Amino acid sequence: MLTVKKQRRGQWQEEAEALFANYLFVHFNPDQLSVTRVQATRGVARLVRFGETLARVPDEVLIDLARRYNPLVALPEEGKVCSQPMCTALQQALADIEQESSGEVRALRFLQLLQDHRLLASRHREE
Repeated sequence: MLTVKKQRRGQWQEEAEALFANYLFVHFNPDQLSVTRVQATRGVARLVRFGETLARVPDEVLIDLARRYNPLVALPEEGKVCSQPMCTALQQALADIEQESSGEVRALRFLQLLQDHRLLASRHREE
């Protein structure tokens, strides 16, 4: 949960708010579990996609987010922590996103970050 300041009845109040309200991050292998089955789960409106491709959140990003909000999250195995410049940039971008007061804006900026990361990763693989 994120603490944001909102103006209510002329006064500023701090409120706890989900970092990405109405979004649930799931880890599954579409080759083993049907996407249709996930979409049919109660409460799921749709899966986030970029074109025809399901959006994928890099493990490093999920680990970083989990550690920011829950210090009890276990550290990943050695070798899974990303120290590349691209990961540092992602961490900085996440810190910037956290500063947004609007949950919708945070979600949109996060999706844009994922799209940018996906494009960068595909360019990097091509080189």
